[in-house]
Amino acid sequence: MALRYKHSKSAEPRAAAIASVMRWVLALLTDERKTAISISGSECGHAACGGSETIILLMREGEPAIRLKIEKPVETVTQAEIADALGSLFTRTELV
Repeated sequence: MALRYKHSKSAEPRAAAIASVMRWVLALLTDERKTAISISGSECGHAACGGSETIILLMREGEPAIRLKIEKPVETVTQAEIADALGSLFTRTELV
């Protein structure tokens, strides 16, 4: 599990939120293949950046990484949003 938020003021709540997102992603992966998962994000106060976002990378050996982006901080991401993001991925690519 990757924890990559630069200039974070509250590491413990963020780490707990990332752990929750990781559990939700793992619960939704239904196939037998091993998948490495990275949960990270960015914080940007500049208007051009668009604010905070959560990035989920799914990586399998011999396949290109799949990047999912949720346009909000990881602390506010819900289990339903994770299910929606992964559900649309599975429908498109049938990887899991």
